Amino acid sequence: MVGVPLLHPDGEGDRESYVIWQEQVSPAIVVEFLSPGTEAEDLGHFFAKPPKPQLSNSPPSKFTVYEQILQVPHCIVFNKRDRALRYFKRVRGSYQEQPVAASNPRIWIADLEIGLAIWQGVFAGRPKAWLRWCDENGELILTDTEAALLKLRQTVVNLQGMGMAIAQISQITGIAEDEVGRMIEDFENGRS
Repeated sequence: MVGVPLLHPDGEGDRESYVIWQEQVSPAIVVEFLSPGTEAEDLGHFFAKPPKPQLSNSPPSKFTVYEQILQVPHCIVFNKRDRALRYFKRVRGSYQEQPVAASNPRIWIADLEIGLAIWQGVFAGRPKAWLRWCDENGELILTDTEAALLKLRQTVVNLQGMGMAIAQISQITGIAEDEVGRMIEDFENGRS
């Protein structure tokens, strides 16, 4: 969240969430994962079928809350079933859908200097399509784990380039010899 500290306001360590009424700051972006049963609410008046009329005493839809009450500047909706990404930008008080390419869908949000793309890969042992933050060129922003692994691989390659044997590299880094060998082989073959 832009403008909200990472630590919990009570000093209880890292926060897992925030609430508007405590922070007094609306989100700069909402990412909504489309659910088959709540598509009309998730997409508001952009839903293909006309939404069910709301009773006068019923609460506003999520989409209305984002657009009119919280006035969130950017709303992104991801449909994991068909891997479709939709982007709604608040312009003059209401959301206007922005174009997103059907092939290689990604969104660049200039005022936040961040993008969102669909990445097909394995995360937490699950192979599927994932949303990933990216830069202006669509290059994925590495997770902390990916960045650490990249540094570790570079260290292995550097040590090997200094003439160290795989056994020595294994001993220094604590990585099994066969894994050190794979890292060097991947580097030599242009795989990261």
